Amino acid sequence: MRQRVKIFISYAHENRKQAAALALSLTQSGHKVFFDKEDLPVGKTFDQRIQSEIGKSDLLIFLITPQSVPKGRYTRTELGFAQQKWPNPNGRILPVMASPTPLDDIPIYLKGVTIMDPKGSLVAEVSAAVGEMRVVRKRLVSVAAVMSIFILSIGVIWGPDLARDTSAIWRAAASPDSIPLNSRTDAQLQGQIDALAGSLEVFLSNLPDTEEQNTPWEVAQASVALSKTNRQIAGAGPAYDLSKDHVAAFFGRNLRALSRTNSTRFIVQKNAVNAAGLQPSDPVPHLVALESRIKEAAHVASSSWVLMAHAAYGRAPPPELFDFIIDMQHREGWWPIYAGVDADDDNASAYVTVTASWALLETLQNGRLTPAQRTAAANALEKAIQWIGDSNQRGSALWRPYPERSAGGPSISVSGNAMFLLHETNKRLGIPRSLEIRDRFWARDLTMDVPDDDGYEQSQDKILDPHGALIGQDQTRYWLFPWKVAGSAAAYENSTVFQRAKIIKWLEAAIEQHDPSETVKDRQWLEAEILLSLLYLQEKSIQLESAANE
Repeated sequence: MRQRVKIFISYAHENRKQAAALALSLTQSGHKVFFDKEDLPVGKTFDQRIQSEIGKSDLLIFLITPQSVPKGRYTRTELGFAQQKWPNPNGRILPVMASPTPLDDIPIYLKGVTIMDPKGSLVAEVSAAVGEMRVVRKRLVSVAAVMSIFILSIGVIWGPDLARDTSAIWRAAASPDSIPLNSRTDAQLQGQIDALAGSLEVFLSNLPDTEEQNTPWEVAQASVALSKTNRQIAGAGPAYDLSKDHVAAFFGRNLRALSRTNSTRFIVQKNAVNAAGLQPSDPVPHLVALESRIKEAAHVASSSWVLMAHAAYGRAPPPELFDFIIDMQHREGWWPIYAGVDADDDNASAYVTVTASWALLETLQNGRLTPAQRTAAANALEKAIQWIGDSNQRGSALWRPYPERSAGGPSISVSGNAMFLLHETNKRLGIPRSLEIRDRFWARDLTMDVPDDDGYEQSQDKILDPHGALIGQDQTRYWLFPWKVAGSAAAYENSTVFQRAKIIKWLEAAIEQHDPSETVKDRQWLEAEILLSLLYLQEKSIQLESAANE
């Protein structure tokens, strides 16, 4: 049975016929649609009525045309009302490209979600998309009051622990698609998101002129995380534009030259490759002095974050950066941590492959690619998802940092990151990778311990060059808290009722025990990853308005 929702259609009056046809189709599908705003009286009551109608809606469809996006149009006022109600547009806003419109003209709030670009009939495709959407709603079935009394009585008779277990089970049964957080956890989650976003705003608003103090890796991570909040940044307009401000210059310097910290480098040594007569996909040859191998090696994961940052703000990727990511992929679908390593499968990094794949996914969705780049990115992503889906440990949803190596145990952080990516590629591009069984494996193996905010894993695996000489050890820190949260949130929808109840209990405990405002302060790379995971949890969750959720 399809979900019936209340829908507000925002459109420019020049596109009224298109909006009317869409409204009729949605109404015939059983949805309640408000679109005929032109019949409302002009004046104060008009604004109040529009804001009220948006307030009562479950979903806003915004028809993007050159007439609907300019500042000063009433559609922008409607979008402002929607943003007040839903700071996070995921699951609430459906932007539809009704007429070709420059990406730079589209409000950043709309670019926070995937923009639908119909290939045939706009009315038919949007109606079908709405029918398939899982729109978040805060209403419960009518048995909520009865269940609340039942759970309360359990708490009185058998104690609070069993009552909490029963509450989680009931909520899991009542909400199979969205994670039903209690009101206390929901409020804490929003508070933590606000604190982290505020800290990153300050960081990005006060970047130094040189890269000595901050690496592009952390600047990119902070930029990506903050872009997902759609927050305004003091002194920088509605959002960072990587083509105009000092963030662009910061990235630009490091795309042209070596970074002098943390072994990060962002340009493959094309001169060395060309001089040796190799193909771009071949490893950088053994032409670098031994003492500078790590320093000279381009870092694929950090490069991927920089690529993702450009996509986050709708910027075209620098060609040399895009080519570097594509060129560094092994023919089997994986990426190494550094350019210039041995092409043996032992150097296949699950963490880097997930990160590079995520960057390509964001670039495909939000970046400006040429047709050739789009084809290359889509092919690379498909190969990568195939490799990730085949490289977890048998009978589990766990990955080792280097899956082809026999030594070392699985990483919760890398595994949660992989679970997040598999779900996102499935949701956005429809790439199937047996999610149901993986979700149930994850929930089955989920432990109830909550990692410290700054807890991490580290593989310390040795990295070799094509001659078998040691380049160094992988010192990457895999942060536990954010990716255990993201992996658990991803696994919720396909798990059993009792597994979903387990996930609810763990997530609520994790949020209640977690206070990032002090523990990770001034570590922007960690703040960014935690913020991304909390935003993902918020996207996947609802706050149940019932005494049964307490």
